[in-house]
Amino acid sequence: MRDLENVPLEELKQTFERVTCALEAAAIPWVNDADRLPDHAAAIVALDDMPGDRGVFVFWLPGRNERCVAVEAFEGGDWDNPEIDDVGTKTEHGMETIAAALSAAGILTRDTDDPMNPFTLEVMQED
Repeated sequence: MRDLENVPLEELKQTFERVTCALEAAAIPWVNDADRLPDHAAAIVALDDMPGDRGVFVFWLPGRNERCVAVEAFEGGDWDNPEIDDVGTKTEHGMETIAAALSAAGILTRDTDDPMNPFTLEVMQED
């Protein structure tokens, strides 16, 4: 598998379209604007055209209420608050669901292994 770093922009756009169609076919809600996060849980699909980071990336975002409660507990030092683990579990489940839907559609992905974005899939192409 290879990343999409060197593919033409048109191919990036086509890949983005394939990903979003696969999510829709699997009834997975998605948005593409991380600056306007939805209130509901959804996949965030990003097309990045910046050199060094080019590609199509997907991650799962729990609903706003769940996120807010978990962040508030985390920032308040309430490490035993079950909402923190619950959001993590829901995020992992969302990512597994996304990966399965994309795989079923013939779309290759890999975990980015990025500690700043631990639940992010990068869309790949075959060698």
